[in-house]
Amino acid sequence: RSLERSKLAPQHQGVRDLEGFLDERQSSVQGQLTLDDFEKLALRNTSKYDVVSAIIANIDQFELKDKISLVKLLLHIKNGGKELKFTYKISDRGLEVDLSNNKGLRNIEPLKYLPIQYLDLSQNRELKIHKLTLMPLVEIVLTKTNFSDWESLFKVSSLQYLGISKGMKAHLPDLPKNIKLEIIK
Repeated sequence: RSLERSKLAPQHQGVRDLEGFLDERQSSVQGQLTLDDFEKLALRNTSKYDVVSAIIANIDQFELKDKISLVKLLLHIKNGGKELKFTYKISDRGLEVDLSNNKGLRNIEPLKYLPIQYLDLSQNRELKIHKLTLMPLVEIVLTKTNFSDWESLFKVSSLQYLGISKGMKAHLPDLPKNIKLEIIK
C-alpha cells in the first residue's frame, strides 16, 4: 500500500527504486537482502541514503567477513564515493584494520559496526573518533594525522596503546595511566 502511494510522491523515489531492484534481483533468499544485493545497490547512482539505511538495519545479521565488506561499502558511500585503501587481518590478537594514508577519509563512523582491536588511521586528515568509543579497541596509530579528539579517544576503556608523531605530543592532554604512548617517526 505504501509503495502504491509512493508512486505519486517524488520524495519516495528511493522506495520505488528499491522496489524495482528487488523485483529484478535473482536472489534465492526472498525477503532478505544479501551482501551481493548491497554491493549492487551501492553501485547505483540513486537512493544512496536508502542503501545506507538498509545496510545499517541489517548489518548485525551478517558474519564478520561480510560485515567488513558492508562497512567498506558504508565508508565508500559516506566519504563521497571516494576509493579508500582498507585492509584487514583477523588473527589471534583480534580484528586489525588499516585505513592509513587515505586523504579522502573524513567519516569513520561505519567502523563502529566492527569489533576492531587494532586500528591504523595514520596519514589522514582531521578525524573524529567519538562514534567509536564502544569499540574493543586496544591499539590505535594516529601518526601524521591532524587529530584532536583526545577526550573521546580516552573514553575507550580497552585502549592500551597510542602511536603518534613527535609534533602531536605538544597537543596531547594528560594520558590515562592504562595507555602506553609511543612516538613514531
